[in-house]
Amino acid sequence: MLFSCENEGEQAIQKEPKKVAQWLNPILFNNDFEEELNFPLWFDDSLIRAHKIYKITKRLYPRILGDTSEINSQKEAIPKEKIEYYFDLNGYVDQIVIYAYFDDREISRANFIYEGNFLNSGYRKVRALPFISISKKVLKDEFTTELFQDRTHQYSVLFFLSKKRKFSTYIDTEKGNNYFIIKNKKNWGPLSVDSIVHPLKDDWIIHGSIRKPFKRFHVDNIVTESEVHTYEYWKSGVIKRIIRQHYPFEYRRSFLFDKNHQWNGYIDSTFSEGNFITHIENNIIFDEFGRPKEINHHKKNDENQGFFYKETLHYRSLQVTTK
Repeated sequence: MLFSCENEGEQAIQKEPKKVAQWLNPILFNNDFEEELNFPLWFDDSLIRAHKIYKITKRLYPRILGDTSEINSQKEAIPKEKIEYYFDLNGYVDQIVIYAYFDDREISRANFIYEGNFLNSGYRKVRALPFISISKKVLKDEFTTELFQDRTHQYSVLFFLSKKRKFSTYIDTEKGNNYFIIKNKKNWGPLSVDSIVHPLKDDWIIHGSIRKPFKRFHVDNIVTESEVHTYEYWKSGVIKRIIRQHYPFEYRRSFLFDKNHQWNGYIDSTFSEGNFITHIENNIIFDEFGRPKEINHHKKNDENQGFFYKETLHYRSLQVTTK
């Protein structure tokens, strides 16, 4: 694999990866759909099942400004967020506990329980337990995103409304906006979308499926698209690139794979009016069992000050326990 970053932006050149089981789903892990809890497809259930994993803990650490010489100072840092994923015997996520921290203290905790079977779309019903705000000593009866102002992400709970011949519909139980998933390519034109689902400006239109989306966007006045996410794939079906439009910026995420076709990193590049601005290198580090144990995010120093932050993944299994 060759990588270069010049004035024109990122260029990642490599052989086409084959479609193999990935511990982390490159489309859904740390991306557009991660906040929508009803599609818990972040991990490969066959690998979770084969390795008898019952818990994965992800920790997200604060940013460190400066160059890589300061990376080691983060080893003893307190995470700003921790997510515990619990799995059933089939390798499916059946519970998530999300902790938020501030100034070395836990400030909130949210707990979500999965119920019922998976739909073919990857959807599963999720129930939110009472939200706990440690700092304010408040126990809320319902989960609301307003309580997550100090968090990086805003999590959503969706309710499956219906599946019709041309589309499926889900609704955000808090915000009230719809998710319309249109699978057949012949119905992807703007006039077809408008006549089929009549979307409002806050609704999401998704071409393809959650498992393999091709486009995701809002629509206004029938033909005006905003917050457009475009997904590009290799012929093998493996994700190649995601392009997100947010005027005046364009964000490109290019996915990288090793010689064994394992997802081992990605490059986030920012452009404005076609001009390259900056990029972030994101590298996945694996443990002795071939499992992702760390994701390092590094923006190198250029005209602006660089930064570094990392995520860690810790596994608990019935056979092997890692700290």
